[in-house]
Amino acid sequence: MKTKTGFDFFDHIYCINMKSCVARKEHMIKEFEKIKVDKNQYDFIEAVNGNTSKKVQKLVKSGKLKKTSKELLSKRQIGNWLSHISVWETIVEQNNLLTLICEDDLCFTKSSNEVVSQIFSNEWMLNEGVNLDNPVLFRLGYGRAKTKGKLTKKKYTIGFNKMKKMSNPCYAISLSFAKS
Repeated sequence: MKTKTGFDFFDHIYCINMKSCVARKEHMIKEFEKIKVDKNQYDFIEAVNGNTSKKVQKLVKSGKLKKTSKELLSKRQIGNWLSHISVWETIVEQNNLLTLICEDDLCFTKSSNEVVSQIFSNEWMLNEGVNLDNPVLFRLGYGRAKTKGKLTKKKYTIGFNKMKKMSNPCYAISLSFAKS
């Protein structure tokens, strides 16, 4: 009999992985095993390679993708976003109400199951006024960052890092968010 985990609350888990990055895929399989997530609960989605994708080349040439008024997004950043959009399209196709999305450089903390169990429960959602029929995004951590798990009454975190980062390699979204 399978051990119940906090990650069972998700309809599915998707991990974005570049096909050529076998070591990262193996790393994530070990991370999922560490938090007792069954192989049938997650799938790997092939990442868009920003250096070889024709779609990325077209977007770069358009000149419309800018981080700031002067700085263009890199091909790698564009490929990353296209990868996430691909996952969102899959969520819509599969009609998953709540989905966890992670990149392949994520490290779960020892308290991940405990924290996820408390955050992603019907009781917590009701108490916090979270309605999954609305677009909902939960930011959950940083990839390979040194983290300190922390759980308090009003603030839940899987990993906390004082460094500001542009990326968020682990998050959960509602179906409505994926559609928007």
